[in-house]
Parts: sequence; structure tokens; C-alpha cells
Amino acid sequence: MLHAADLGSGGVPLLLLHGIGGAGSSWMPVAKQLASERRVIVPDLLGFGQSPWPDVGYTVEEHLDALDRLLIERGLGDRPLDVAGHSLGAILAAELAARYGRVRRLTLVSLPYFATEEEAGHDWEDGGAGTADGDASLGGGGGVRGDVCVETAVTVPGAALCTARAGGRGARLPDA
Repeated sequence: MLHAADLGSGGVPLLLLHGIGGAGSSWMPVAKQLASERRVIVPDLLGFGQSPWPDVGYTVEEHLDALDRLLIERGLGDRPLDVAGHSLGAILAAELAARYGRVRRLTLVSLPYFATEEEAGHDWEDGGAGTADGDASLGGGGGVRGDVCVETAVTVPGAALCTARAGGRGARLPDA
């Protein structure tokens, strides 16, 4: 079971997902303000913060299954919700929206992206990172344990996601 803060009540619930190297605590200043108007769920993702560190591949599917179990445990398994994610959390938020029809609003902050898959592969080899705002790193360390890996390809309005891995790969935005 994921460790999660559960703040506030009422309104459409909001799920806040942190990025690589972080934990749910990175969202707490925002969560506390928003909790005056609505219920806010702030988990530590699988393998981060106070959540379990299972010996698994840390795929998108494993992260989404853990998030789904958390939502069910908190009585939100079939309720509409809003989701916001940062970095890795943005990738998972987009996947969650694609997987479940109950995501009402989606906010993606610093969604890792590359213009081409070749650029993503080059960035991975160099140990760098590409992000929408150009200032975030997906490098390991911080709150991440092991080699957190996100393996998926899904299309959501405005973005195509490719493989993401601690150390550099991320989502690729399609050519406009």
C-alpha cells in the first residue's frame, strides 16, 4: 500500500503526483492550501518516500496498479477526480487519464519530452534530461531508490509518451 497524505474534504478529489527524486511532501504546501476547498490525496509513489520498495520493475503499469489500489482503499475507485503530476508524476498522470475515464481534469508540470526518439536516446546516453521548461533533471538519487523505470507508449490529447527511465528518457511530443 502506498503511503499517502489525505487532506480536506468535499469537491472533486485531487490526486497530486510527485516527480523523480521527490516525494509527496514536495506537494504539501500546495495541497494544504487546496485542502480548504476539496479533498487532496498526495501519495509517495512506489519506491519513493515512505511507500514500499518492492523488488519489481517499476513500470508504468506497476505504478498505476499501486495508485489504483490507493484510490480504491480511499473510497475513490469509481469517483471522478482531478490529477496533477510533475515530471515522472506527469507521465503517470497522463497514463492514469488514458487508462481510466474518470479523470476530469489533468495538469502536467514539466512533462519530460523530446522532439524525436533519437534525441531521447542520445539524451539518455549522455545522462541528461529534456523537459518542457528545460530546467529539471531526471537523474537518479534523491528520493528514488533503484532504477525507476517507466515503460509505455500511449497517446493522450497533445502528447505521445515514450519510454522514460531515471537518468534521462521521457515523453515525446508529436510534431505539430
